[in-house]
Amino acid sequence: MRLSQLLIATLREDPADAEIPSHRLLARGGFIVKIAAGVYTYSPLMWRVIRKFSQIVREELDRAGAQEVMLPIVQPKELWVSSGRWDRYVRDVLRCAGARNVCDALEGRYPEVSVEWLRSQQVDVVVLPDEPWEFTPADRDALAAGGEFPAGARVLCASGKDFCWHGVRTAPGLGAVRSLLRPLRRRRTAH
Repeated sequence: MRLSQLLIATLREDPADAEIPSHRLLARGGFIVKIAAGVYTYSPLMWRVIRKFSQIVREELDRAGAQEVMLPIVQPKELWVSSGRWDRYVRDVLRCAGARNVCDALEGRYPEVSVEWLRSQQVDVVVLPDEPWEFTPADRDALAAGGEFPAGARVLCASGKDFCWHGVRTAPGLGAVRSLLRPLRRRRTAH
């Protein structure tokens, strides 16, 4: 098929809501069109890419003896709780971004931590999400003024959606967390 015949609309400018480079490039190239928050339509070209990618992955999995399943898009919370993954999501996002959550060793979903305990963990970064606790930059500044953070630790405010929301927010959230932590990794390797 000729490019002039493709059902595709490219953009001259980056979409205002594009958070990560892949989102900007896919939207500008006409591969995806935003319908609603986190909901996109694939152009024929993107659908072709997805099918080819799926074919390659399927062939590799078949060669390895794996079995394919089709899962529903919406899944009950109990499935994730019973598998032990419900409380591990934030840890897994941080791990994929090249960081670790020092609170993993503590009991409970939202453990209380003391400054002394954080100091004992030699924390480089403290991330204050705006969800579920609604930390703001003003809270960060007030806590820092009161000496509530380990000395030398960098304190960042972040979107809780990037750390905690499953589903359509997973890929953009992981990209945002990596972007948030990237300057810190550069600083650490420079020393």
